[in-house]
Amino acid sequence: MPNTISFSMSAGTASCPAGSWLKWSKTEDNNKVAFSTLMAALMSGKKINLYFLDNDTTCTAQFLHLLSE
Repeated sequence: MPNTISFSMSAGTASCPAGSWLKWSKTEDNNKVAFSTLMAALMSGKKINLYFLDNDTTCTAQFLHLLSE
């Protein structure tokens, strides 16, 4: 499992607009869970919310929520 997962989304923020390469970089076990959550959302058509630290310029997400709608 890589140390960092890179992906893009259809929505964005001021510093990471839609289509930008976003990152998830945590422990190996956490990366596995995040990767499977991202893949599940993609395959099921579910939406996710990503949360970034204030003033983030690296496009590295800190929290991830899978939405039911």
